[in-house]
Amino acid sequence: MELISVPLSAALLTGGRGVGGEFVVSHRESALTRGLEPDEHVVVVDPDGEFHAAQVVDIEFDLTDTHYVLELGARRDTNRRRGRARRPGPAPAPA
Repeated sequence: MELISVPLSAALLTGGRGVGGEFVVSHRESALTRGLEPDEHVVVVDPDGEFHAAQVVDIEFDLTDTHYVLELGARRDTNRRRGRARRPGPAPAPA
């Protein structure tokens, strides 16, 4: 599951609601290492350090960038998210 940092708080991204609103994330500005897929679930972290579930609801393209329309979901437990949401890396060695 990808972790995406956003420059605004969840409340500002969603017009004060904090959940359920849609907002756009630029691929270029997000530091993602791969493209996102429609309906993919991601975790968003805002400048206040709050983690939220989000889902890709649309993808828009222009000549220089890809823009993901995300729908912000529920606030997630910080400790639980830090352990599960991470950048993809090498698979762990079998035990």
